[in-house]
This record gives sequence, C-alpha cells and structure tokens, in this order.
Amino acid sequence: MPANYFIFETLGDAPSKPGQPQIEHITGEIFKVFWEPAKDNGSPIIEYSLEALKSRHHKRIRRHSSANSHSSAITMMAEMPYVEELKPVEDKWSSFCNTSELSCIVKELHTMRLLMFRVRARNAPYGWGRTEVNVC
Repeated sequence: MPANYFIFETLGDAPSKPGQPQIEHITGEIFKVFWEPAKDNGSPIIEYSLEALKSRHHKRIRRHSSANSHSSAITMMAEMPYVEELKPVEDKWSSFCNTSELSCIVKELHTMRLLMFRVRARNAPYGWGRTEVNVC
C-alpha cells in the first residue's frame, strides 16, 4: 500500500427528521398521510412510525353546596352549582402505522378525533431519529 493511501469511514447516526406529515383527502372519511423521506445518515432506513394525538374532552365535576344560611343572597349563592376542573391530562400519542413506505392510509380521521400526526424514521444500528409533527 502506498504511503499516501488512506481509508476514511464516516460515522453514522440516527436518521434525520422526515418531512412534515401532509394530509390528502381521498374520499369520504379516508385520508392519506404522507411525508418526505428522512436522510438515512449512513445506514438504510428500516421503517417509519406514524403516531396520532387524539383530542380529549375536558372533564368537569359539578358540585352543589349545602350551606344553610338565613340571608336570601347568601342562600342563592350557596345553591348555585360550581364547576371544578380536574387536573389536565398528559398528551398521549398512539402508534398509528409502522411502514417502510412514505405514507399511511387513515380511515375515520374526524370520527376518531385525531388532531395531530408525527412521524419518525429508524435505522438498524442507531435507532429512532427525531420526529416531525403536523396539525390536522
């Protein structure tokens, strides 16, 4: 081997973020969620994971006070219901589709109350890359 001959190897990494998920209406309640590919960063991408965030209803509890009072104004105030909000629920992302393709078909987008999608890519030696999010 000549003295000026070198072999260089580039260190790999987890894939980059894929493109932002886009939504295309197909027909009725059928949609296609698609994205641009992530950069593999030195190792082929094995799969993409599409996750969805569902809307949630604010749960409230109504309570009545049973205070006894002689004043009519105080009695009226005591009989009025008040609403107490529960602690906020943490966002919960659900796995929706794992694929080697750059898209997934979504049925009943509005019925399932899906608000957002996020996608990320995975390669074998380095694992999952960062996610890219889109609001419906």
